Amino acid sequence: EWTQNEDGSITDGKGNTLKIGDYVDYSCKNSTATYTSPANRSGYTKDQVFKANAYNYGWRVLGVNKNTKQLQVISEEFVPLTGGGNMGNRTGQYYYLSGQAGYVNGVDELNKISAIYGTGDGATGARNVTVDDIDWITGYNPNNTGVKDQNKTGSGTKCRQGEIHEYGNNVKYTLLSTGVKYESTNSAASGTNTNYKQFTYYDEVSKTWKSLVTNGNVTLKSSQYQYYPTTLNETSDVNAKVGIASTSPEYKMLFTNSSTGADTANSGKIDNIYYWLGSPYVNVDTGTADFGLRCVYTGRVYCYYLYISNGRTNTPHYGVRPVVSLDSKVKLKDSGTIKDGCKLYNMSL
Repeated sequence: EWTQNEDGSITDGKGNTLKIGDYVDYSCKNSTATYTSPANRSGYTKDQVFKANAYNYGWRVLGVNKNTKQLQVISEEFVPLTGGGNMGNRTGQYYYLSGQAGYVNGVDELNKISAIYGTGDGATGARNVTVDDIDWITGYNPNNTGVKDQNKTGSGTKCRQGEIHEYGNNVKYTLLSTGVKYESTNSAASGTNTNYKQFTYYDEVSKTWKSLVTNGNVTLKSSQYQYYPTTLNETSDVNAKVGIASTSPEYKMLFTNSSTGADTANSGKIDNIYYWLGSPYVNVDTGTADFGLRCVYTGRVYCYYLYISNGRTNTPHYGVRPVVSLDSKVKLKDSGTIKDGCKLYNMSL
């Protein structure tokens, strides 16, 4: 069984130690697995097709599966697809999600896409990377911002504390003839937004979209948060080391462009790396609420909306990074090769 330690090391109880960011020569080049993400599931205008053996780059140690205790590796680059958006000189293309369909099906589609990359020798399956994967590495806790708290047990300053967007804040929305009334349970002001005459939301109980009728109401809880990995709050400071240092392998792997040749011109930069996290959120606001998925965006963990309660839709497009679980029978051997300051391990069954 592998164990993920707070110092970024991963041990197997037999004296073997890996670091987050190390390379493992896992491959799905011999796999024939494919997946087509249908337009009616993603909300995009056309199908988007993925082929496991089209991915030509490496895999890096991300962590340990909490349930199976198996080692997990993440694609060092975005996976390529047919029908996606142009990514310039990066290796893959962007995957589109849009509107209500994208919000409802987005996590499931990302996991189905990722699953085809878990069909190589030595793998037991795959899923999409999530915000929990990254939070554990950075130590972020939305209930205790600015403090490295990997187990999320602390209760200090909440994300966006005192604002209507405060993490965990409940807001009651009532549709009036004059607009949308909002009542916050925290110290943020309440009122009526006369700019909006509708309120449509996703009901987690019935798993359907519902629209308020006049004098009808619903209470929604805010689950959105965003932060920079070096400060563990919304303030940017690449020199800080509260979370993970900008010079660390973890930071480079998760928040900067690959230096392996996929995007040499922008190697090590944060302004051109955007990828989906398989983690939805709800954001409450003054008279509206938005529903979307989290992502890594310009050097931070971010939230991007797919649908707003006033009827507005959005079609963001980001990369896909699968996370593969390796069979416990897999053996790893140090190859003696160093890539980006990290070791490369050869694997065998």
